Amino acid sequence: MTAPEDSTTKPSATTVATGARASPTIFGLRLTPTQTTFFGLFLPLFALTSLVGWQFLALERTNQHRILQADVQNRMAFQVHTIQQTFNTILSDLLFISDLDELHRVLDDDNPAAKAADKAILATDLQRFSSCKGMYDQVRYLDETGMEVVRINFNDGHPGIVPEQELQNKANHSHFREISQLSQGSIFVSPLDLHIERDQIERPFKPMIRFATPVFDRTGRQRGIVVLNYLAASLLADFKAVATDMPGATYLLNQDGYWLAHPDPTQEWGFMDPKRLGATFANAFPEAWHRIQGQLQGQFDTPQGTFTFATLLPLKPAPSARPIVSLTTANASTAQADRYRWIAVSFLPAGHLIPTVRKTQYWLFGFYGGIVWVFGIGAWLLALSRRRLQDSVTTLNTKVQELEDTRHELVQNEKMASLGRMVAGFAHEINTPIGIAVGAASHMSMAVKEIGTQLQAEEVREEDLTANLDAIHTAADLTLSNLQRAARLVQSFKRTSADQASEQARCFTVAEMVDDVLNSLGNIFKHTAIRFAVDCPPDLVIYGKPGVYAQILTNLLLNSHIHAFAEGSEPGIIRIWVRQLLEKWLWLIFEDDGRGMDETTRQRVFEPFFSTRRQHGGTGLGLYICHNLVTNELKGTIDCQSHLGQGTRWIIEHRLSDSASEEEPI
Repeated sequence: MTAPEDSTTKPSATTVATGARASPTIFGLRLTPTQTTFFGLFLPLFALTSLVGWQFLALERTNQHRILQADVQNRMAFQVHTIQQTFNTILSDLLFISDLDELHRVLDDDNPAAKAADKAILATDLQRFSSCKGMYDQVRYLDETGMEVVRINFNDGHPGIVPEQELQNKANHSHFREISQLSQGSIFVSPLDLHIERDQIERPFKPMIRFATPVFDRTGRQRGIVVLNYLAASLLADFKAVATDMPGATYLLNQDGYWLAHPDPTQEWGFMDPKRLGATFANAFPEAWHRIQGQLQGQFDTPQGTFTFATLLPLKPAPSARPIVSLTTANASTAQADRYRWIAVSFLPAGHLIPTVRKTQYWLFGFYGGIVWVFGIGAWLLALSRRRLQDSVTTLNTKVQELEDTRHELVQNEKMASLGRMVAGFAHEINTPIGIAVGAASHMSMAVKEIGTQLQAEEVREEDLTANLDAIHTAADLTLSNLQRAARLVQSFKRTSADQASEQARCFTVAEMVDDVLNSLGNIFKHTAIRFAVDCPPDLVIYGKPGVYAQILTNLLLNSHIHAFAEGSEPGIIRIWVRQLLEKWLWLIFEDDGRGMDETTRQRVFEPFFSTRRQHGGTGLGLYICHNLVTNELKGTIDCQSHLGQGTRWIIEHRLSDSASEEEPI
């Protein structure tokens, strides 16, 4: 007998086939089919937007960091250049005083009465000099025995002549013996330290640098020294003033790592205070100090933050720096110039970008929340109806386009950083003519004061008056030409910038334009062995923007001066050839017989910021500007032909405007 089958222990086939399908679960909750579809669409989109958001945030952080680094580098370059120009001015003042006629009359006059009168005149002139300059604590002349002959004390803005009975003998001073052994034209510069009065540091602190040079009479015999005690407080104040606008902290160090300028004044001058001997950059930032050693400039990141540094060689004259007056061309010895150095350092703490990035985060979170909300609604609607799938895809494409627009903005920010570097390069170029003009004006002012002094004394000599008038005339011409050159450089930058300012076109004589350019650069080429050969029809009149042609010619001349002839130290010839062809085309050929260039360099000459003399201060913008002006302003072409040892030729060709006959030349 067979037992009956227990239907409760084994389900039938029908039950298995027709039973409900098991629903998926999430966090223990069973999902409906609609919910399953929603999460299947929403979760991938959520992950995608999260990834895009974090990538965008990382890109924004990187871009902001690069922009900030470029800004710090540009500001530091400006600080270094300003300090260098200040030192060049002081060196020029020192050499100027050492060659004063009044000083040499004191040296040459053997009559005691006449010598005393010459001393009085010299003291008066030096007092006026100190009052005009306002930056020297003492101006002194010591004879060969170390005795002070003339000393001017600044006295808080009121220069005074020290009476003869208060003058001191400095023969036993170590600096006097060292200076007395220097050759003619050599310059001594003391380290920057605090003024010491009677073996005590003067308070309030008075930062001081002593500049000195030996004085020789007309026979070549050493007859004493001239000393300038420079009040460095203004220099340090200017350095700190620029630093206040920079993010992070900016320091000025001596070559041993002691702080000369620090946001916290208690950290400064550690090498002069036994209680502050440990207050050094090396102790505060040992890793950074180790990386700075042996390098002139650079930028690097450490766990503490970003460091940007540049080395100053105060006695190293800038490539464009030349004496304003014809006194002597001697500079400080190379050994001393290379040994004496300061270091400017900018420190950006590791969290310097947090405020900026936090703003981006707030915006990103809001934007991201909106995206998530939109995607959620879209996914829910897609789960309810596939008919709205296309609308959701369109929404997604719109948001992707917004992200692409944001990326484009980041690229534009990087371009703006490059424009900042271009502005720094133009500022450097403009500073040269302005510096020359200021120096010439200063010389002109002193000449006028000299004439006034002679008139007051009723001792006007025709030869002295003629000499001073000639000096005034030369200085005035030099001032005017260089200010005009600076104005043309400014106009050129406006034309080459993205927001170009249109210069009015007019008829002008090409030969006169060429002569104006050569005259404006005469101060650069007058001490060189470079000759010019210009072949241009004197009656060639064209219609156009003369400033464009002048800028092109200026940049080509400066390029030849720096690269073809090693800054004018080598002899050579520059030829300029201008012709109008078929009344519609202008040809300008510029060539030199200098050192030329290899093929690799020739192919890159028009690239922005490309320079073979970057270590000597080259910006790499001159030929780029030429190419931009020729192609964009003149709608023409510029070609470079060069071989090593065979010189370089530049061929410029463009079509002339049809409006040339409508106006008379100006």
